Amino acid sequence: MNTKGTSKSRKRLLDLSKLIANLSAEIIVSKSMIKGTVCALRRKCGNKNCKCAYGEPHSTKVLSSSHNGKTRLLCLTRYPILELSKIERQVKSYQQFRRNRAELVHSFNMLLAEMNKLEKNLLVEVPSKKGEFNGKRKRKEKSKR
Repeated sequence: MNTKGTSKSRKRLLDLSKLIANLSAEIIVSKSMIKGTVCALRRKCGNKNCKCAYGEPHSTKVLSSSHNGKTRLLCLTRYPILELSKIERQVKSYQQFRRNRAELVHSFNMLLAEMNKLEKNLLVEVPSKKGEFNGKRKRKEKSKR
C-alpha cells in the first residue's frame, strides 16, 4: 500500500471538492441570462457624402445568438442605454455561467480520476490460505503402486 500517494490523493480530493462547492454556489445564485454575444458590426451606409465613405465605417451593436443551428443577429441600436446595459449584463452572466459549468465538468472528471487513484492505492489482496493456490486446493499426488 502506498501511504504517501493516498495522502496526496486525499488532499487533492479535498481541494477538488471545495472547488466544486464554490462553482456550484456560483451557478446556483445565477440570475436571468441571455444566450449569445454582444459585438459591434462595422459597415458603410452607401451614401457618397457620408463620412463612412471616406473613413471610419458606422458601428452597430448586435446580439449574435444561435437558434436551431442558425446564427441570428439582433440589432441593439433601438434599445435605450439602460436596457442595453441590462442586456449586456445578462449576456455576460450567461457566458460566466457556461465557463463555470465547463470548469465544474472538468473538476468532476478530475475528482473521479483522483478517486480511482485512491482506490487503487488502498486496495489490498486477501492473503491465501496455506495449501491454496489462486483459490484452488493443490491436489495430492497419487503414488504409483
